[in-house]
Amino acid sequence: MRYRADSGIPDASCWGLVADRDSRSSCDPIDEPAAAHLHVLASCRWYIGTVARIIAEQDGDHHVDVAPAKGFARFLDSDNYSEQHGQLVTEIMPGQRFPMPYIGERIALFGTWVYDSDHGWNEIHPIWAIRYLDTGRVVHSLPVVPPRYESDGGNEGGGGGGGGDLIRITRCRVAHA
Repeated sequence: MRYRADSGIPDASCWGLVADRDSRSSCDPIDEPAAAHLHVLASCRWYIGTVARIIAEQDGDHHVDVAPAKGFARFLDSDNYSEQHGQLVTEIMPGQRFPMPYIGERIALFGTWVYDSDHGWNEIHPIWAIRYLDTGRVVHSLPVVPPRYESDGGNEGGGGGGGGDLIRITRCRVAHA
């Protein structure tokens, strides 16, 4: 895999991980009412690291916690270190068809980099593609639009307004040129 010298981010040749050679990628915003706690830091980003932990969440998501490869620690905030053991939370959502990576596997993830204000840490949520670096296999799986989440019944703290507010998150698409 080649990287841009100044950033540690895969260069344009790596778009083939998500799109074939005759395609281009674009990110368009979509509205998601259940994700007001997710604040987009950057859309359509690569993150590379080693799977450290996998957790099945009550809402149907699977947290795949990934320790950063060299050059990718900038994706983490202080709560990723204190609450997530120096790992980035990445989320496979209900309806996505990714093979579950194994603990210790090196992967490259493509998705939306967000700050989760309910927890205080950064995430890749949702994941749009995973390249399993140990095998070279690439799997694309767009989340169900709109994503389905189980409601917590509004019992968590947070302040007025809440429930019906929409936020803008990004949906990355592959469009053939």
